[in-house]
Amino acid sequence: MSLFRCVVNTEGDSVHYLFGEIYCYSGEHLVLMILVGFTSFLMVSISMITVYLNFENSLVSNDVTASKNGHHNFFQICYFTVVSIIFAFFSSDEYAFMRIASLLVGGFVLLMSFHYYSPFYVMAMQRF
Repeated sequence: MSLFRCVVNTEGDSVHYLFGEIYCYSGEHLVLMILVGFTSFLMVSISMITVYLNFENSLVSNDVTASKNGHHNFFQICYFTVVSIIFAFFSSDEYAFMRIASLLVGGFVLLMSFHYYSPFYVMAMQRF
């Protein structure tokens, strides 16, 4: 994610915030940004589809943590992805309220998704 963090130097050029000799949005930097964006999108999409389609049959599994579906894990991965993006792009102190609000709201939505979907077969695990 640091590829997307550019600042303006004293000459008015857009450079990488850690490596001042790398000019943003030109040459290798542009190619790497496209490659990183595509790869990140692909990996998150594959993991979300895999988790969303995951379920376990309660008749086959004796595991108390067996789940009915993967909806709760899908929302958890969505939440982690959004929070990671917010913390990567909005890392300065002026966005602290946005980071705190995303944690609070996202955590509450995640908690409600676990409660609403009731993903576990065993009620003791559901209440845990």
